[in-house]
Amino acid sequence: MAAGEGETKEKEVVIAEKVEDKKEETKKEEKKKDEPKQTNGLAIAGLVCSLVFFIPLTGLVGLILSIVALAQHKSGIYTDDSKVMAIVGIIVSVLRIALVVFIFFFVFIIIGGITAALY
Repeated sequence: MAAGEGETKEKEVVIAEKVEDKKEETKKEEKKKDEPKQTNGLAIAGLVCSLVFFIPLTGLVGLILSIVALAQHKSGIYTDDSKVMAIVGIIVSVLRIALVVFIFFFVFIIIGGITAALY
């Protein structure tokens, strides 16, 4: 009987430790939920960079910053506004890069056509 009682007490101790661990995890999760969410600075920077048209390569920088900000949003400490800013930054950056590429090729086609017509 003594051996059986010892095993039972060990099991009770293990169960009590698991319950305590679960309580601590629950407290940490509740504390994390109570903390105010913050705006992601990378989302703001990505959006601003994607909107600055007069500085070269800011569209690419805005795209990279916005993608990183969107990936960081999954951590749960940033507001939903940060996610929206990151998505808008990605969209504007992609449109801006596409516009630059289109203009670049269009200008070369026109210049090539004019040059070919002159010779």
